[in-house]
Amino acid sequence: NHLPEFFYFLLACLIFFSIFVFNISAQEGSEQKVISPKSNPIINSGSFPIGIDINPITNKLYVANQFSNTISVIDIDKSKVEKNIDVGNSPYDVDLNPFSNRIYASNRDSDTISVIDGFTNKELTRIKVGDSPLGIGINLGRGWVYVANLDSNTITVIDAIDNHIIKNLKYASLPYDIVINSRTNKVYVSDLGKDNVLVLDG
Repeated sequence: NHLPEFFYFLLACLIFFSIFVFNISAQEGSEQKVISPKSNPIINSGSFPIGIDINPITNKLYVANQFSNTISVIDIDKSKVEKNIDVGNSPYDVDLNPFSNRIYASNRDSDTISVIDGFTNKELTRIKVGDSPLGIGINLGRGWVYVANLDSNTITVIDAIDNHIIKNLKYASLPYDIVINSRTNKVYVSDLGKDNVLVLDG
């Protein structure tokens, strides 16, 4: 069997403040050829890049730079930063809706979520959430955004249509990260305080 010809791995490097692009070519059998990152693009981003996401439709990469309080927009085809968008303090995670082309960044030290228009590369608004927002998850089916607020032990649910807060859930103790299965409408939250994973009906 043949594996897909190329895979792209994108890594936010905390040491060099750069984005490494790895190109891996899969061959028949058990052999795989890994091309050195030295022969592939190294894209400089902001200071302390920590969160990263990609829009496969526009082929744009979004990087949360925690120390420079920016979101880098990277054109993958050109391997260059298109724009650095100013957001709140200590942006941590970034998630996006590829269909609406809206990007959401959690600003840990501002207790806000930045909403960015991917067409204009401009911040539309900042939504006040709980204390120390970290992980973000998007339910593409319902159009809801979920935010894990570490220090307030809550999960904020936001309506992405008008950016209003639907509710604040208090099931968790130190919620950290969130992933969502939009097909099954299930929300999974890693809970540091209880050493478990919460499963919520989205």
